[in-house]
Amino acid sequence: MAVLDDIENLEGYVPFHLAQAEVLERLRRDADARHVLGLALEHTQNAAEAQFIRNKLGYLH
Repeated sequence: MAVLDDIENLEGYVPFHLAQAEVLERLRRDADARHVLGLALEHTQNAAEAQFIRNKLGYLH
């Protein structure tokens, strides 16, 4: 997670948020993973990607 935290200027890049969420989920930090997935959902413009993110959010609830 530290490596991802050190990367700058990717706030609007959906794959970056998805990578963060994956790591956070594996660390069992589900609340943080949900937050990051929310950021990804805000930035996506792709319907399939948005559905994938919604599915992940549903899984983490």
